[in-house]
Amino acid sequence: MFNQIKEYLSKLLKKDEGSPSSLNTPKSLLIGTVVVLFILVLWLSSQLIFGSRDNAVISRSLVIQQVKDVSELTTAIFETENIIDVKKKGGIGGVGESKLLYIAHGSMRVGFDLSEFHDDDILIENNKITVNLPPLKVLDTKLDVNESRVYDYSRGWLINLGPDVVELVESAQREAITKIEESACKDWLIKTANERVKQIAQRFLNLFMNDKGYTVTVKVKIYSDSSCVQHQV
Repeated sequence: MFNQIKEYLSKLLKKDEGSPSSLNTPKSLLIGTVVVLFILVLWLSSQLIFGSRDNAVISRSLVIQQVKDVSELTTAIFETENIIDVKKKGGIGGVGESKLLYIAHGSMRVGFDLSEFHDDDILIENNKITVNLPPLKVLDTKLDVNESRVYDYSRGWLINLGPDVVELVESAQREAITKIEESACKDWLIKTANERVKQIAQRFLNLFMNDKGYTVTVKVKIYSDSSCVQHQV
């Protein structure tokens, strides 16, 4: 069975390699999803194997605890670059204006918070299994100061009275973080990731469970505005 899973996964990776994507969304989502689904497979297997035994509660509790130990499992990392144009006056009476162009490199982690995944999120009825995955959410956003850089800088012409480069860089970084967060919270990113994960999860779980006589339906809960979190520098 694991050879079938490996073969299926290889086909998916090869299928995605030729498609252009600035965010590498399919492959990133696939990698993270495989880890999530491996845990889910263990859980589902324990329910089917131990469901009629006296020690079912103990066995299930152990597997559930393993799932919850992985509290924030990353499924995808999206990277972005923004050009930040900062202008600021300084000096006595606001005389002198400095300008700075800053190329900000940021990233965001989108994944499942498995602390929100509970035993009642799996429903087994006869030969049908329904898995309700927690909503994908933005786990964090980050500005990579090592990859970011100053592209251009000019200080106030009047005896260099404008703000210095350090002050402008700090302003640019604050603005860059805001833009990264705005990108992370765009509906299309989460919705696209949700649909992709749902399709892969359903195919992957059915590949494993069909041999046991079960059909799996996967649902991903709808995310809310709380999917967006605070930044991290």
